[in-house]
Amino acid sequence: MRKRPNENTGQNPTEQNQGPTENAQQMKRSPLDSIIALDQKWTAALSVCANEDSPLVKLRPLMKALEISLHGVLWLAGTAIAFFMCHRINDIELLVNLFFLLILDLIVVGSTKLMFRRGRPTNNRMDMFATVSVDIFSFPSGHSTRAAMVTCFLVGKVVKKRYSPFVIALCGCLGLSRIMLGRHHILDVVFGLIIGVLEFVCYLPFWVPFSVVEPWLDDLLSHLHL
Repeated sequence: MRKRPNENTGQNPTEQNQGPTENAQQMKRSPLDSIIALDQKWTAALSVCANEDSPLVKLRPLMKALEISLHGVLWLAGTAIAFFMCHRINDIELLVNLFFLLILDLIVVGSTKLMFRRGRPTNNRMDMFATVSVDIFSFPSGHSTRAAMVTCFLVGKVVKKRYSPFVIALCGCLGLSRIMLGRHHILDVVFGLIIGVLEFVCYLPFWVPFSVVEPWLDDLLSHLHL
């Protein structure tokens, strides 16, 4: 006796059709979609300080301190204050160029965030210090671009070579903290670090020497009556 379709199979036609449909959807998924899905999955696993129920929530205050220590507004304000307090020619040249680099970083990161408009991880808490409108977007990580750019600046222009590994390690810790806090996806941080390095490399041909800074300084001080 020939069996009827779906007889004694324990499944209804709807359930039987789900498998091919799901397989077709997986086949239609582009490589980029697969990468983004893995990025989100691994980010969720590494976000160990994101919420009160996270396994390493006790480290969250430390991660927050690292976050604030690299805030763009604080670095701009600190660079401007140091500029007016220093008197050595080399220091003035370094601070002027660092200020320009920080401005460049803000422009690049803000433009890129508006271009890609990638949302932040789902477990992120929007309790960041002094945010602006573009900070709702995740790609790239502005803290990571700034960390990489400042690291290149310090290693290339300021610190001695024997201290370079420590500065580079600190940059890596800052990038990792963004993932642990749930602020950014892994790819946001990776590309942020790459962009930060490129910012410094692209700026080097436009480095402003003190011979150019000096007339600006004289004009500025004359207006301020200093």
